[in-house]
Amino acid sequence: MATVPPEPTRPAPTSPRTPPSALPPGVLARYDTEDDTASLAILRSTGELLARKSPSEVSLREIAKHAGVNYGLIHRHFGTKDELVVRLFREFSDYGGSLMRDTDSIYTALRQAFNAESGAFAEIFAWVILDRVEPERVWADRSLMGELAERIETTWQEGTPPPLTRDQFDPRLIATFTSLVISVWEFYAPYVAVMGDYADRDPGEVKAEVLDLLQLLVSAAAPRPAAEAPDAG
Repeated sequence: MATVPPEPTRPAPTSPRTPPSALPPGVLARYDTEDDTASLAILRSTGELLARKSPSEVSLREIAKHAGVNYGLIHRHFGTKDELVVRLFREFSDYGGSLMRDTDSIYTALRQAFNAESGAFAEIFAWVILDRVEPERVWADRSLMGELAERIETTWQEGTPPPLTRDQFDPRLIATFTSLVISVWEFYAPYVAVMGDYADRDPGEVKAEVLDLLQLLVSAAAPRPAAEAPDAG
């Protein structure tokens, strides 16, 4: 009788990430004096609440209660709820900017930003979009994108190659990444356009360019040929 081979074991699915804090350490470190204690408590509570529900469902009184501060302190430090949400995003943006500005190499900047603790930024951003907060208010400061674009152009002109750590990429990862961009593009596009400071461009033209970039990624990720051994003669 033929032996039936055992079914291959599959790894258990990973659970959604659970960030230790709504605000990353780099944001928390900006408030390390006694004078900033109330501001930090308010910002931390705002981040924790917005990671769970939309801005329209979070009241200033709820934030004050969660932070353990007087309701009037929020108006004194931040003003309205809209201004508080914008300030929260400004803190995230300034933190990310510090990671990407403190290096001359765009490749190092990308590595530092990608590997940094981001807290619950993704969750907060998703709720803000679902609540249809105006993109122009979310990304009040877009100077970082201009700086990065200039550095990318300089890198192109210098012909500096990236410090890749592999000769071949997993095609499953490429398939997943491209599928992710395709599936969320329409949802995030208006906010990405404002963040990148190209909201004046035609959305259809931008979408066509994104498609070209995805195709370029698939092509560029092809296995690189092994280097030939030097001629002994």
